[in-house]
Amino acid sequence: VLRDGVAQGRNGVDSGVAKRAQSTGRSSFVPPVGANVRPLQAVEVANGTPRERRTIYPDPTFAQSGRSRDSHDSSTLTEEVEMLKDENVNLLEKLGLAEEKFRQSEARTRELEKQVANLGDGLSMEVKLMKRREEMLVRKEQEIRKALISKNDKSEEITTLQQQLQSASEKAAVAERKLNEAESETKALRTMTQRMILSKEEMEEVVMKRCWLARYWGLAVQYGIYPDISMSKYEYWSSFAPLPLEYVTSAGLRAKDGGSNELEETDMLVHDLTVTAGEGNIETMLAVDKGLKELAFLKVLMFFD
Repeated sequence: VLRDGVAQGRNGVDSGVAKRAQSTGRSSFVPPVGANVRPLQAVEVANGTPRERRTIYPDPTFAQSGRSRDSHDSSTLTEEVEMLKDENVNLLEKLGLAEEKFRQSEARTRELEKQVANLGDGLSMEVKLMKRREEMLVRKEQEIRKALISKNDKSEEITTLQQQLQSASEKAAVAERKLNEAESETKALRTMTQRMILSKEEMEEVVMKRCWLARYWGLAVQYGIYPDISMSKYEYWSSFAPLPLEYVTSAGLRAKDGGSNELEETDMLVHDLTVTAGEGNIETMLAVDKGLKELAFLKVLMFFD
């Protein structure tokens, strides 16, 4: 690229000199810079006999004026050549800057190509399903075309196949739309559930309520209250609170004494119960509140007041 720039600069210099020479009305031939101008020699003119030959010398004032004019033209051309050289250097610098920008743009292009390739590699399941459905539709379309070629006389069957294809396309579009809606709703519910994780105090309250539910349904089983449902309720809440009485007792001692040892033991018990019941979120709190409302509705607490 630099060689091409130098060649273009030289061609520009030559064309600039030729244009200036034509604009001044003189011949396009320019003598080389620094060339010596030879003085005019005497010319012998034959006039009759050799004795009558005369020697004619050129006018010295005319030769001197020609030399001054040539030297002036030479200095002007030298200045123009220098100016063109400077312009050529500037053009080469601009050419270097352009090459640098071109290299930077190529690097950015490669980076963008890499990003596009990475995005292309991360295709989701929805896109794959869409491709499969498109392939199925293409196969059905091919079957219809084969049926059209082989069964031109059966117009009713062709119409039925076309309607089936159209119906299948509409069903696929509806199923895809429903799938997208369900996925968006599922993502929204997951995000909401993850954001609504219970704090330590709230989880401790949930564990306390589970212990009370397990305790009261255990007493209902012991005393034969609601025998048709009390056993299943007791087994359900006992699975979340295997030691309800111990936890309630330790919570009462902590509230009474406020000791650090009881607090550490209670925290460990809460942790064990939380791990046993799974991660605490808003669903666990709603389930416990629903169980307490059910207990109050059945008036189980009235039997132990």
